[in-house]
Amino acid sequence: MTSIPSKSPPSDFYKACRDGLIDQVREQLPKMSLEEIDQTEANGSSALHVASFYGHTEIVKLLLEKGASRSIENVYKCVPYDEAKT
Repeated sequence: MTSIPSKSPPSDFYKACRDGLIDQVREQLPKMSLEEIDQTEANGSSALHVASFYGHTEIVKLLLEKGASRSIENVYKCVPYDEAKT
């Protein structure tokens, strides 16, 4: 599944997932729709991509529990699993 990337600056939620701000993610997540959670940024990456890339496993777990899509491809043709650090 491919999503249309946003042309605006990264959302606060995306930045919180990128920066490992788990308290902020926990606060915002219950108020968000699945569409908002799966929103992609200019690079085609979702919050799940960026949390996976930076190894924020607790945030990844929260996103998956909320139903974040595992199948969105970013502009590099990677799904979130591909972005995960081992």
